[in-house]
Amino acid sequence: MNDAFNNNSLIRLSTLAEKTGLSIHCIRTYVDQSLIQVSDRTNGGLLLFNEVAIKRLRFIKTARDAGVPLAKIVCLLTARDNGNIEETNTRMTELN
Repeated sequence: MNDAFNNNSLIRLSTLAEKTGLSIHCIRTYVDQSLIQVSDRTNGGLLLFNEVAIKRLRFIKTARDAGVPLAKIVCLLTARDNGNIEETNTRMTELN
């Protein structure tokens, strides 16, 4: 098993679902859409995630619960990930 997992710095998909209130299916969809990244895998192939994934999923869930379309969330996160501050600010203004 992965050393980082043994040190409790990474969590399994099921724990991520519990911590964020999202379903495993939803989280897998967000992984497939590259909204969150898998940090590692166990030797058995289980997905492992870090604290960044928890924070990011909580943001996505809050935005979705507020009625923000997923497409707008994707645009915001993409701009942020690319380090484009101007576009990130524009997207945040649109969300407000």
